[in-house]
Amino acid sequence: MRLARLDLISWGHFARASLDLSAPGLQLVYGPNEAGKSTARRAITALLFGVPRGTPDAFLLPKATDARVGGRVVGDDGEALELVRRGGQKNTLLTPRDEVLSEEPLARLVGVGEATFSAVFSMDHDTLRQGAEAVLRVGGDVGESLAAAALGDARLSKAAARLRIREGELYNPSPNARKSQLHEALRAYKEARQRVDDAESDPAAYDEQRSHARARRDAHEAALQRLAATRAQRLRLEEVQRARPVVRERDAADVRLAELAHVPTLRGGLEQEHSSIAQSRRQAEGGLEVVAARRVTLREREAAQAGAAIRWQLQHQRLVALARPEALDGPGDEAG
Repeated sequence: MRLARLDLISWGHFARASLDLSAPGLQLVYGPNEAGKSTARRAITALLFGVPRGTPDAFLLPKATDARVGGRVVGDDGEALELVRRGGQKNTLLTPRDEVLSEEPLARLVGVGEATFSAVFSMDHDTLRQGAEAVLRVGGDVGESLAAAALGDARLSKAAARLRIREGELYNPSPNARKSQLHEALRAYKEARQRVDDAESDPAAYDEQRSHARARRDAHEAALQRLAATRAQRLRLEEVQRARPVVRERDAADVRLAELAHVPTLRGGLEQEHSSIAQSRRQAEGGLEVVAARRVTLREREAAQAGAAIRWQLQHQRLVALARPEALDGPGDEAG
């Protein structure tokens, strides 16, 4: 990870100041006392891990949550993040547009926690003095002393001592050593290898293994046969299950046929004869309908002729009455 730019937006006595650190190589920031070097160092830690509660770098601000630092962080693979960190305890990592940003991408680029970063990469004057005292206390190996100085105490030598004890438990290079874990593993390996060699070179053991393998193959073949028989039985049972409804219908039909056993058997050709008779009946019924219609027509004609006869008779009677002599004498002759 590399810090390419540090923005002191509202931090300490800085306002909207920026340090361009994008040039390759080592960057050296220097200045007189009280110029803001320690303030910038604290701003880097705050940008990466958060503004600490009660930070002294917000003394010019109305409240600590108004403190703000920003910057550009570039990973080893070229991935870059533009960040702004504000004071507070929740959702303090923002984008330059004040959108809340997850801590996970930044933590992935930094790769270490705040304690390790502060002890190894952000040492101040007091930390250097403590490291020098740790070097004097640790003594011995210079590399361990320098690493312990970076960590601020003698924990590295203690860890090295624990590792040396663990190394002795795992492997003791002494010719007479027999209790290390590596020696135990080697003995177990030699014993297992010896058993394998004995089993490979013993004819009796070989025959026993062949017999055992043959028995296993026979058992496998028997299991396959049982499996095939079971599958065949399952298929047969499935066919029986599918045929059960048909069988039930056939049994019901047999019961109905048994109930009709007393009915005599019809002679051959009766069905055609029945069809012929039915057809003749339909024709006869059609003829009856025609006769009935003609009968109605005749009755209507008869009624019409009877009415005409009555009218003719009445007209005849009127004519006969008019033809009589007294009907011919008028009122004038009677007067003369």
